[in-house]
Amino acid sequence: MQRKQQYYENLRNSTKGDLLIKDYVYTLPRVGKIWECLCSCGKTVYLSTSEITGKGRFSCTECAAKHSKERSIQQLTKHGEHGTRLYNIWRAMVSRCKHRGDTSYKHYGGRGITFCEVWNEFVNFRNWALKDGYKDNLTLERINVNGNYEPNNCRWATMKEQANNKRNTVCIEVDGVKKSQQQWSELIGVSHARLSQIRKSGNDVRTYIQKKLREANT
Repeated sequence: MQRKQQYYENLRNSTKGDLLIKDYVYTLPRVGKIWECLCSCGKTVYLSTSEITGKGRFSCTECAAKHSKERSIQQLTKHGEHGTRLYNIWRAMVSRCKHRGDTSYKHYGGRGITFCEVWNEFVNFRNWALKDGYKDNLTLERINVNGNYEPNNCRWATMKEQANNKRNTVCIEVDGVKKSQQQWSELIGVSHARLSQIRKSGNDVRTYIQKKLREANT
């Protein structure tokens, strides 16, 4: 107990980043001690012991945003590709995974989807993209739509290919072969709307596709 108390004494009035850790003010069940901290800008924030001693915030939210913007500016100066299509793809990926204000956040960061640490730096993302077949007519796609943005789960695809890999894409398995409804419609020469009509009417769309495949082979 004495050793733990000494640990808290060492934290009191110490600094971490922009924060002066003044003193703990109360304790929360399952969280522990909550500390009153003063940011260098003059704002007060309250953080748990684990947040202070871990890899968490070391400033108030406003200063954290300011530092993030400064890092972005430094990065732009470093690689000189601000405004390029590839840079905008990277920036959009970061935004929908990290920024709650992004209109797509609920579908990405809100579902726990993030990107690998090495892609925090645009240069690393750019190097992977160019090595992995990036072209100006392709878009960034996750192979597993429930997985994160990382080299093993990403590829460059056409808009059409990406549409076939969305979470709400209707997939149909026929004789062990699984394709999107759009892919089947193109293969058998029937409109996507016609296949939707068959499904919604309660008829077996798989039987219909099998019939069309047999007709095509006769």
